[in-house]
Amino acid sequence: MAKKKALVIELGEHFIRVWRPERNAKTLFSDGGSFILETEAGAVSDGVITNPEALAQRLTEELSRHGLRKARNVIFSIPSSRIAVREVILPPIKDSRIKDVVSTNAGDYFPINLTSYHITHSVLSAVSDSDNRRRVIVYAAPISLLAGYFKLATAAGLHIQAIDYAGNSQFNIYKALNPGGVNLYAFINHNISYLTFVNGDNLLLQRTLAFGGGALIEDYQAESPEKGLLDVYTLLSDPTRTAEIYAVILRNRSAASARESHGALTISLQISGTKLSITSF
Repeated sequence: MAKKKALVIELGEHFIRVWRPERNAKTLFSDGGSFILETEAGAVSDGVITNPEALAQRLTEELSRHGLRKARNVIFSIPSSRIAVREVILPPIKDSRIKDVVSTNAGDYFPINLTSYHITHSVLSAVSDSDNRRRVIVYAAPISLLAGYFKLATAAGLHIQAIDYAGNSQFNIYKALNPGGVNLYAFINHNISYLTFVNGDNLLLQRTLAFGGGALIEDYQAESPEKGLLDVYTLLSDPTRTAEIYAVILRNRSAASARESHGALTISLQISGTKLSITSF
């Protein structure tokens, strides 16, 4: 029998994603229940929860409606530019010493007042087969930002199992997929995008872009104002409707803008020289 995991919740400015992952006999992720809903205007701003109590009430109602209210453990995945990220190379040391080394040198990684930040890290891999130095991703998250998630969990009757950075959450999913070879995964959100290069279970490179598909969606809504954000994103997930939607988008954009958008995707493909997997729009 598959072992149930905690709920994974991502709170974005435009959408709230809820997922309950499970592992099957082959240890691959399978969907144990998930849903997406639109975020109320102003409820979340760049990862900061403005009204935890009101958001907790709505989240509780939606969990009940989707049959997930009995779940009590939660992992929050935070998409926010307020979280500073830095990759560092550490000398060959025992895993038990990495946390202390990172904490001691955090001031060198981030030239900010660290008294108001929580520092954590994720160990990636050795630099190479012949170089035992360790690649480590270090994160600095504002304590004030994290406080909102604890207030939300308390108000919703949830227990926080972990709080993760959205980019790291995505990498762990891609790592579990492991189709072989070098792959580029593009996670295109409404106003932020993540490009992640993965080779097997090794993170090669990840970049966050300060733009997403929001402008294209608004172009489509200009011709179909009755469609809400979630309606359009749902249509985009249907391969049989994608060409139709993009035809409307291109019709509402100038030729220059259309060429610019197409060129951006072409450049990404040329740089990668590998497979392109679009995991979300």
